[in-house]
Amino acid sequence: MTWLRRLGPVWCLALSVAAAFAAVWIQGRLYAACEPQTGPGPADGPYVWFFVIPATAVVVLAASSAGYILTMRARTPVSYLAPAVALVAACLVVWGAVAWNYDPDTMTEIWCNGGKPDWWPSWLPL
Repeated sequence: MTWLRRLGPVWCLALSVAAAFAAVWIQGRLYAACEPQTGPGPADGPYVWFFVIPATAVVVLAASSAGYILTMRARTPVSYLAPAVALVAACLVVWGAVAWNYDPDTMTEIWCNGGKPDWWPSWLPL
């Protein structure tokens, strides 16, 4: 169990970095699918690099750390699920960041039916 406690900070930090770049990658794919254009698009530029990535990383770090710590404090066999709880928290923050930065009003109906690309899961709101 001590290895799981030592793994926590490394796991949560790695999750925060990976989740921040995953959110930007998904955001870029959404805009590329719905607004095909040449040159830099709305998912590029200083706003993404200086606000979206750091803000997402900080929020994921806080959420995944909180989930990890609370699960580890359970002191039951559930504590072995701490990495999974942190991963779920990170995925929820990524989905929230993508949904918050996504503006369906700017999407072209020609390219995206209902403002969502075809590859976006229908059960997941955007």
